[in-house]
Amino acid sequence: MRAWASIARDGARHLETDSSAIELLRHREHGLKRLKARLLHDAPLERWSC
Repeated sequence: MRAWASIARDGARHLETDSSAIELLRHREHGLKRLKARLLHDAPLERWSC
């Protein structure tokens, strides 16, 4: 939570290219979804459709 606050407080970063923001997002998705995390595993990404 503090890491997100730090990133938000910075304000000058572009989240889509910020490596620490991307890593936090990957870590959160893995924590919530485990093997269903599309950001980390190919199979769920391949099954996903918009």
